[in-house]
Amino acid sequence: MITERREWMRNYQVRLGLATNPKARLPIALRQLSTLGERDLRLIARSKNVPQAISAQARRLLMTVKAPK
Repeated sequence: MITERREWMRNYQVRLGLATNPKARLPIALRQLSTLGERDLRLIARSKNVPQAISAQARRLLMTVKAPK
């Protein structure tokens, strides 16, 4: 329901909460990762409180950010 409301999804803290919530549906949480900052992606990549698929995707996103251009 939250993801359907545009005004809620504009809020960074809401997107971060959806990405880090262990009970959030996996596709929804994965979609939010691309909108997060590098600092938060680092925290999610190291976190043991999120599903493994989410932390793995956060690591992949960090590798693309760090890749030399």
